[in-house]
Amino acid sequence: MGSVLRRNSLAFCALWSMLLIPFETGAQEGEGLPTPVEVGFLSTGGLALDVAAAGGLAYVAAKSYGLLVIDASVPAAPVQIGRLTMAGWAYGIEVAGDIAYVATGNSGVRLIDVTDPSTPTEIGVFDTPGFAYAVTLVGNLAYVADGASGLRILDVSNPLLPTDVGGIDTPGAARKAAVAGGVAYVADWTGGLRIIDVSNPAIPVLITSLDLGANVHGIDVVNEVAYLANYQLGLRIIDVSDPSSPVPIASLDTPNYAVSVEVRDGVAYICDSFSGVRFIDVSTPDSPFEFAEFATPDSAVGIFIEGSLAYVADTWSGLRIIDLGLEPVGICGDELSDGEPCSDGDVCNASGTCVGGICQLTGPLDCNDDDICTEDSCDPILGCISTPIEGCPTDLPGLTGRAELVLILLLIGVSATALTMGRLRMS
Repeated sequence: MGSVLRRNSLAFCALWSMLLIPFETGAQEGEGLPTPVEVGFLSTGGLALDVAAAGGLAYVAAKSYGLLVIDASVPAAPVQIGRLTMAGWAYGIEVAGDIAYVATGNSGVRLIDVTDPSTPTEIGVFDTPGFAYAVTLVGNLAYVADGASGLRILDVSNPLLPTDVGGIDTPGAARKAAVAGGVAYVADWTGGLRIIDVSNPAIPVLITSLDLGANVHGIDVVNEVAYLANYQLGLRIIDVSDPSSPVPIASLDTPNYAVSVEVRDGVAYICDSFSGVRFIDVSTPDSPFEFAEFATPDSAVGIFIEGSLAYVADTWSGLRIIDLGLEPVGICGDELSDGEPCSDGDVCNASGTCVGGICQLTGPLDCNDDDICTEDSCDPILGCISTPIEGCPTDLPGLTGRAELVLILLLIGVSATALTMGRLRMS
């Protein structure tokens, strides 16, 4: 009797082992995630501290080497085509139209005509009272992060004669400003986050401030949310829907020192000094998570996103050009012709085809992985995400969905048969 029961048990185990041979499953872990890849680089000679890009050209603030103009129309083979040294060293840059606005430290802000990129020409200057780290342009106003002198606001409607409109001192050293809805958000180094009413640029008024426990070096504001490069503490995310009452909602530490941040389409790109560029999904701002990283040769300190490319100022290693691995978003009838593939930038909407100048999407992405033990959802950046259901009884290694269900039914059937046969032999 006992031998019969043992044989049935062995048969049961053999069947179990046979059925646990892995089936061909759906998406594997990491599949579908954007993968950044370097496509080109150029040594800049001097320290590359900031970068802007437009129309196939990259503009690099290269400290003592001044402003460099680089033809990046072929990202794999960028070529320097212009250079301008100035009275001060180049620390920060912003480009609008044919004018480059360069923050030159103790020498204030220089306005450079780049109509002919091979011959950049200085046409205007304003010597700010402090140390100009960065420039943020909104319309005809330039907001200058002026170090110990705080925030300075310049009227640049006449680029030949920029004039001081107003300013406000800050307790730290203003490193970067973001402006939205008549409010300036200033990364003030040891002074934390300063929120300033600039609806009347001639009389900027402090609304409130927020101590973030570490130095604040970079900032971007998108959809009433402020993203701060909080140096030692990585990324900090603040709800500023009410500028008078900012609320920290999330944080994410980074391996090194977070010095700048750029947010585009639900992704925060963090220049994290010697740990390169970190890619943070912030499509849900209160639940950020890192999904990719790119190690640069030196220290990543500045970044500019254009389309599917990232231009990175990497100090001594110069300019690095990274393909973000994102599907390029084109405009049907302008950049794309009928019959060409197109996208609205949201992975969850799948891709489509240009028809009559309109992007006809194929419909929502099907994220069903046929696994009864996962909750399936779609992230606009990463695509399909399958989250295991805790405690699900059908969590079997190597199998998913219908395969697991079939196995369970087979095992139940085999167990019942073995038990019946055992009882018959014993009777």
